[in-house]
Amino acid sequence: MSSGAERPALVLASNVGGGIARHLQITGLFVPLEVVELPESLALPEKVRRARRELAQRGAPVVVTHGVAAALAVRLRGRALRHVAHVEFWHGDPFFGSPRRRAAYEALSRVGRSPSTQVFTHEWLAEEYAEAGALRVVLPNAVPDPGLPPVSPPGEGARRAVFLGRLSAEKGYTDLLAAWPADSADRGWSLEVLGEGPLATLAVPPGVTLRGNIAEPLAELAAADVVVIPSWTETGPYVALEAAAVGRPIIATRVGDMPAMVDGSGCGWLVAARDVPALEAALRQAQEAPRAELDDRGERGRAWLARERPIERWAERVRGLYAERGPARPTVAVVVPTLGQRPDYLARTLASLAAQDEVELRVTVVAPADAHAAAEQATSAGFEFLAQTGRGMSQAINQGWREGAGSDAEFWGWLGDDDLLTPGSLRAATAALRARPRASFVFGRCDYIDEAGEVLFEARPGPLAGRLLRWGPDLVPQPGSLARAEAVRRVGWIDESLRYAMDLDLFLRLKDVGPVAYVPRVLAAFRWHSGSTTVAGQDASAAEAREVRRRTWTGRRRLGTVLEPLAMQAGRVLHKAQRRSG
Repeated sequence: MSSGAERPALVLASNVGGGIARHLQITGLFVPLEVVELPESLALPEKVRRARRELAQRGAPVVVTHGVAAALAVRLRGRALRHVAHVEFWHGDPFFGSPRRRAAYEALSRVGRSPSTQVFTHEWLAEEYAEAGALRVVLPNAVPDPGLPPVSPPGEGARRAVFLGRLSAEKGYTDLLAAWPADSADRGWSLEVLGEGPLATLAVPPGVTLRGNIAEPLAELAAADVVVIPSWTETGPYVALEAAAVGRPIIATRVGDMPAMVDGSGCGWLVAARDVPALEAALRQAQEAPRAELDDRGERGRAWLARERPIERWAERVRGLYAERGPARPTVAVVVPTLGQRPDYLARTLASLAAQDEVELRVTVVAPADAHAAAEQATSAGFEFLAQTGRGMSQAINQGWREGAGSDAEFWGWLGDDDLLTPGSLRAATAALRARPRASFVFGRCDYIDEAGEVLFEARPGPLAGRLLRWGPDLVPQPGSLARAEAVRRVGWIDESLRYAMDLDLFLRLKDVGPVAYVPRVLAAFRWHSGSTTVAGQDASAAEAREVRRRTWTGRRRLGTVLEPLAMQAGRVLHKAQRRSG
């Protein structure tokens, strides 16, 4: 429980009901909240004006929004309030079945400012709606232990199924009415429908009772024999979690968290969404199950909830999201792939990473399992070591991003075991990406150094280098470059079939999902020596880069044939003009 001395977090919410209302109730147990509701009756311009007024009056450095209208109102808050950090919660798909509303929302979002952080209650929701300019957080729902034991129903033969939720199509309400077995009463079963909604006027079959909204939903769930959740779309529905919390089994559709919960614990039955015959069959199985089996399934759900969704862990994460702080330090994951054969160079590489400041840095060294010296160097430097499970540099980088400590970082990069980052490199690169929320990656200038670390020359590619990538030479230095992790996920990671031009291939695909940012300062040093993969394989590297470029010419091959020689010549001129001797 939070101290009363804490300043309440400012929360702007719209469409306050269902999951949003329950989230705020649970969050209020751990974080002091000041909730300002933007009524649905207000037009969007008035919601924007009210949001601006609330932010200006309270001077809060952080605002947390729930609901699409509240999120848009803060996105459109204007330049005077651009310093306010915006944490945006997504509880479900607000545009399910409404592509027109989604198109309107995306158009308005492009006019406004991206949030600092987006919080999603399920990974699929993040994959659908995460933006490149925001820190992505996946925080599944959790519920506290209500301390209510299952309640034995009155009379040995009286048994009841419960539906708790909005009476609407997407909640599967019509499917449930159609699937409810006609002979349920013969087996002593009834269905109680708890909630309101647009379909409340529908006729219901015999044995089904509409009770409307109720004051104590947890007590009703505890007194049920089975809880039915036939939704078409969900993330982590509170009704399922709270059914588990009171030890009741569920019948649910294969959406959101339900497969992980039911398959992972055996706490009920799963059916495909919108499959009425399958739902009817599951209802019959539950009705025919002995009471002891239902109780056992309910207890399995309770055990799963305590094991997989402890409320203390959830509360710790949510406190940080609601905390009054400025934008969090950028989280950066850098993978260092190595064979462990150049310990002197690797030591300097790791030292250059350790010297980075003003970022939350997570370094993962990936090397063969028998590279014991590299493992010791990594752990001695305070970094993570992973034994490589595949072959090649490309696979090692992907493994480090996927499995390493920085798998949930905001930005991803990699650094060769013989290259260096300059002091402040990551600070400058992350600042550039945060200043340009739609940019997919950033690059800068690069020193070329010899084996002793002496500067041979400085490559100053300039922003034009990014535009030449598809048609001409690759003048974008990989050392010092940094990508948005979300953008890398979107384009499909590094191509592990490539040995030399994996960076060019990734840059080209990243360009397709967002613009390129450029920092006019030296971000890294590339060590030019005979043992370097790039130096030793220059001809093979050039051939692979040419093939990578040309495979992106789909539908533009004739244009590429014309532009390639011109771009190559322009690139050579640019490289010569912007190369400065050390």
